[in-house]
Amino acid sequence: MQQHKYGALKMFIDLHGHVNRMGTFLYGNALKEGAQIENMLFAKLLSLNSLNFDFGDCSFAEENMVARDWNDGLSRDGSSRVAIYKETLLPNCYTIEAGFHGSKRLNNLPPKYNKIKKSIEPEHILTNPHSKLYAGKPAVYTIEMYEDMGRVRFSIN
Repeated sequence: MQQHKYGALKMFIDLHGHVNRMGTFLYGNALKEGAQIENMLFAKLLSLNSLNFDFGDCSFAEENMVARDWNDGLSRDGSSRVAIYKETLLPNCYTIEAGFHGSKRLNNLPPKYNKIKKSIEPEHILTNPHSKLYAGKPAVYTIEMYEDMGRVRFSIN
């Protein structure tokens, strides 16, 4: 909260791992009009820069802000994502979920253009869906894939 008080808090991310769902996706808050576009844009940018981030599985629904957990009955109203949003009104508050078992599908990534070299960058094993790592299908996540998703997150902000 201190960072928000000084205008330095720009985004809040709570990272989770799970065993029940495949893929990597996020939960965002349900916001009003223009703020919702900004809110969803982050998830879309992640999907355009990572083979393994699944925009289609992301949820920005209001019911995910108030739903009760079926195990303990606690409301998501107390989740860090929702609590930080309610306290700060910061639109970019997310819970990123990464499955332990790998991805459900692979994204088609646009070629990466290097402005300095003025050329298309060659595919890297982590960004090439035809590499032996993927063999054209979703894969069981490796440490390198988790690192790539983290790199993508910090390179677009």
